[in-house]
Amino acid sequence: MSEVTKPCADHGGGATGAASGAAPELPRMGGIALKNGLVLLTERYWAAAVRETDGSISVASGKKPRLPGSGDAGDREAGGSAAGDRQVRGGGVPLLRGLSRFGESLLVLAQVKLKLPQAQLPLEGGRVAAALAGSVAATSAVRTFAPRSPLVQEAGAALAAFVPAVLSLKNSAISGYHGAEHKVIGSREAAARAEAAAWAGARRRAVGAPAARVGARMAPAGAGAAAAAKEHDRCGSNLVGPYLLATVATNLLARGRLGRKSPAASAVAGAVSLGVALEALRWANAHGDSMVARLLLLPGRALQRRLTTTEPTPEQLEVGERAMAELLRLERAGI
Repeated sequence: MSEVTKPCADHGGGATGAASGAAPELPRMGGIALKNGLVLLTERYWAAAVRETDGSISVASGKKPRLPGSGDAGDREAGGSAAGDRQVRGGGVPLLRGLSRFGESLLVLAQVKLKLPQAQLPLEGGRVAAALAGSVAATSAVRTFAPRSPLVQEAGAALAAFVPAVLSLKNSAISGYHGAEHKVIGSREAAARAEAAAWAGARRRAVGAPAARVGARMAPAGAGAAAAAKEHDRCGSNLVGPYLLATVATNLLARGRLGRKSPAASAVAGAVSLGVALEALRWANAHGDSMVARLLLLPGRALQRRLTTTEPTPEQLEVGERAMAELLRLERAGI
């Protein structure tokens, strides 16, 4: 799953921006790589494209479900902005908003599977089963053979559960579609920045009608996606550093004075650690130039370069572009 699917700013289709004399905002995008395709999301919609066994591409889309506490559709999540200068009514409930948005992503995957039964979800397949078995075995070994220090035990268990899962992605189809996801989103965002700069220049020179430029923003990504970077700062891989730290900290607290965790305490610690990690990632994305943010994002960026994200094939990139075209179609229509 990419970006544990970061929340996306709502998009007003460009009309409001044109009326106010400002360039319309590109909707904030995230995605989830599949084994045979990918899912792209904005705050309001999702679109999936998968490669069929006969080589054709199937596409499905729909409205993104909303869960309580995830924040208003105009949320300026992680530096995003609401389209058309619409007032932001709220950013959700801290800790709960990240878990709610994570839950929304799981619901989207369920919708994808209903509309595209042939879609191969990230948790399907032998590699995942082997990774789960490896995680269980490695965690058990840490509990048995590692020093009895609570800190060593919790840190070792967190790494043991994580490493096999990450290694299972290396050179897999998912890693290629992960790269395609980043490229189509990155090229779209680069085009948006260029369009915004051209719009601002036209306004300064008072030449032409800015509204005439709106369509360029929503055009298909085209060849620009192939040249875009395969890594992206909002990738869910960047959750790794904050999540490992939060997992160790919350599990140490869950041990309490007796040094043991009950099943209930373990469950609560797991939920809290994910919520804390998502809040930390939210902060790091908004303060990317700070030393603390760079340190938090460092493990995830290294994983993208080395393991979880590879250069997509032209066929995988084509699937990504089809998903992007469908998502932008929904945004334009505003249905």
